[in-house]
Amino acid sequence: MLAVGNLSWESGYDYLLTAFSKTHSIDNLILTIVGTGSLYSAIKYTVEDLKIDKNVCFVNKTPNLEELSDLINKSDIYVNFCVKYEPAMADEMAFKLNKSIVCTNVNSFLAKQKSKNINVIPTRSIRTLSKYINVK
Repeated sequence: MLAVGNLSWESGYDYLLTAFSKTHSIDNLILTIVGTGSLYSAIKYTVEDLKIDKNVCFVNKTPNLEELSDLINKSDIYVNFCVKYEPAMADEMAFKLNKSIVCTNVNSFLAKQKSKNINVIPTRSIRTLSKYINVK
């Protein structure tokens, strides 16, 4: 799984991490979080508190286009779990690369696309995201 964005609470990482920690198949999953932001340390502590530090890795930088494309290509699922819409180049890139995508209903670009690869779920719905991850 891949999540790209500003490391802030508006990006929904607390919800994403909680849902990720509740998946039945967590031993077989890796979540890569790409981005920078003022809450990097807090998000890392959340990962440790949830005891998922073996399954979550951080790329604490803003990748260039080639690096971003490579990260998206290597992922099975692209996740944008923001609670407030922030336009992201990674969203469009994941869509163009035909990746399996999970996004919240506030994501105006992805939520408006008509594609069987895009799963739009309610904002802050930990249970829905956790169920989706278990199916994949």
